[in-house]
Amino acid sequence: MEKYLYYAHQLQEEGSQKHPVKRSSYVDVFKKVGQLMDKINNRIGHLLSIREQSKLAPQLVPHSPYPDSEGQPELIGTNGPINVLLKFLKHGEDGAVLQLKVLSMLGIGGIGKTALASKVYRMLREEFQSHAFVTVSKMPDMTRVLFDILDQIGLRKYPASLNENQVITQIGQDLKDKSYLIVIDDLWDMQHWKTIKDALPDVNCGSRLIVITRLNNIAKTCSSGQNNLTYKVMPLAHHDSRTLFLKEILGHEGSCLDAPVFDEILKMFGGMPSALKCIGSFLRNKSVTTESQKINMSSLYSELENFPSWKKLKIALFLSCCGPSQTLEACSLYLSTLPDNHKIERDILTRKWISEGIILKDDELSINGVVNNCFEELINRNVIQQVDNSFGEETYEIQFLMHHILRQIARERNFATFLSENILISCKEPIHRLSFHCSKLRISIDKGDIQIISDSGDSNQKPKSLSLARSITLCGYAKPVSFKLLEHLHVLDLEGCWNVDNSTLDDICRMILLQYLSLKKTRI
Repeated sequence: MEKYLYYAHQLQEEGSQKHPVKRSSYVDVFKKVGQLMDKINNRIGHLLSIREQSKLAPQLVPHSPYPDSEGQPELIGTNGPINVLLKFLKHGEDGAVLQLKVLSMLGIGGIGKTALASKVYRMLREEFQSHAFVTVSKMPDMTRVLFDILDQIGLRKYPASLNENQVITQIGQDLKDKSYLIVIDDLWDMQHWKTIKDALPDVNCGSRLIVITRLNNIAKTCSSGQNNLTYKVMPLAHHDSRTLFLKEILGHEGSCLDAPVFDEILKMFGGMPSALKCIGSFLRNKSVTTESQKINMSSLYSELENFPSWKKLKIALFLSCCGPSQTLEACSLYLSTLPDNHKIERDILTRKWISEGIILKDDELSINGVVNNCFEELINRNVIQQVDNSFGEETYEIQFLMHHILRQIARERNFATFLSENILISCKEPIHRLSFHCSKLRISIDKGDIQIISDSGDSNQKPKSLSLARSITLCGYAKPVSFKLLEHLHVLDLEGCWNVDNSTLDDICRMILLQYLSLKKTRI
């Protein structure tokens, strides 16, 4: 389609007076494009048939029963949050202590919401006549979830053949006039919350519900009552992150184990218990000691991708980016092209989405409406968070762990290609989106090819074609730069590429498909 659009624009600009021989070459191009589109349509039809044959079953995330208190590790840096939660759950003014209370625990994936709720649950469950801990997940079998509650709070064992209405009726009978503590983990959908809430009797027996979610709107709705609370779980402090990380590596606290790479890991993944435990476990398996710490971030990233615990963490975190349509997923993956610690400006990001054709108009909303919905949903799912700005501008940021996961997935799917100190050109597939953010490396772009060059001007890598690139984002030292033969570019972001000058303007002006151009902080 890019090739078709390019030549169609070219033909339109050249007009009807073009030489007949030259015009016939366009006919050949359009014919080849038509043949390629036929192949693509056939492939899409094949993929759709496979999808229909293997529909996703309920329960996207494998169900993991609540772990009992035996063998649970001691949490680090959670005394303050636990005291806040216990105070809310145990106390109340006047008769409020007997009213049903709902506590919503909100936070991004991997921040430790479930671990914190599990600790509180173990501390309080014996104070209630009935208690249960259930995981809902993104695509649950609600009959199974409700039966799980019944199985934990029930007075006896019930046959698995009960339907949903029978299970709901039995839950109401078993919890009648009883105090209960129920934890609902990994809640994604308001309808699922309504189903569970309607099954639980609301009587003044001092019952408590704890809802764990990543979604702002879910947390707000569940805790909308006067006596309810939404608690946002925050990242661990640096000291607690370091203690947890070293304990995971060595199996005990108080070690003087030190290495520059550990400081870098803590700087990047600090505050995120799931990531620190995963990386610490990985390094422990590698037998990292004070005598053997010869590991760099590049090798760590590449080896970590094959570590089973990291794969599970990656899947769990990426669920936040998956919606009912592919648009939200594509918009999330586009965040991977941004530099680390980049302040996201809403208008700039959404303009790039539109320019690349990621956002498509639907039957009910305009393109701008779809764009706003996608951006708001990323905020709602805590994929990005709003940050304070002294200039009064609306800016956002993405947490490093989520950013790193998105880059891994974008690279695996060939959604984007990244160049940095730790990641060089290694992909075998065509480059569609190029993101270069580096202060130490230099690149050369000439005649539609890109190369990494050393300070001496040499290169150990073969040139990689950019002829199919739709988007190029450069920030760093790129010289020489020639944008000739980059016919399919829709987005060219050169902000911060300080050595780009007026010599590139002729090439840029020939990009007839270009829809977004940024020349901030350049010499143009």
